[in-house]
Formats: sequence, C-alpha cells, structure tokens
Amino acid sequence: MNVIDRMWDSVRDALYISKEEFVRSLDGYALVPMFNDGEMYGVVIQKGPQFHFMTFGAKWQLNRDILRRYPGSLIDEYGYAETFTPLEDARQHRFNLRLGFVETRRDEQYVHYKIERMRSCR
Repeated sequence: MNVIDRMWDSVRDALYISKEEFVRSLDGYALVPMFNDGEMYGVVIQKGPQFHFMTFGAKWQLNRDILRRYPGSLIDEYGYAETFTPLEDARQHRFNLRLGFVETRRDEQYVHYKIERMRSCR
C-alpha cells in the first residue's frame, strides 16, 4: 500500500471530504514514510519549516535520529520549525513543550507551535 493510501485509510472516517480533495490538500508537501522492520508505521508531512507526524499500525519509539531530522534539520535550514497539535492531545502537548516548542496561537481545533532551538537530542 502506498503512503497516500495508508494516510487516507487512517483519516477517512474523520474527514468530510473525498479522497481526491484529501490528495489535493497534500499538494506541495513532501511525504516521508517511516519504516520499522519493513513495515510503514508513519509518515512525516513537511512543507518548508512546517511538519507533522502521522502514525498508524504498530506502536513505535521516537528516536534521536528522527528528532535530528524533524524538527532538527528544519531548524538548521529555516531557523525554526512549526507544527500543530489537536487541542485534546495532552500527551503530544507535553512532548512538544519538553522538546522546546512554544505555543504561538490556538484556533478551534489546534494549538500551533514554533521551535527555534531544541532542548535535547541535538
């Protein structure tokens, strides 16, 4: 299964758009699939300094190599990185803050974060 199909299978029940609209919404983003033992467990969705992780399948462990790339290499290239997290995802908010992300704004669904320097893993 390709990365877009895997992403669509993971989100289609939560979205009120067609697969074609979903694919168009990814226009301009780099999709970097992440594998463990040959199994795709997630994807990094990146456009400029903005990035997001989408995970699916078996649980996996975030490691220093991934953090050096996301957000590390984005900070190196752009001077900062940005992401956003659903309001209700307390665990991810704690993780973002622990890495050094700073909240920049909130909307109805998300807390938006920016990071200019990581606190660890560099």
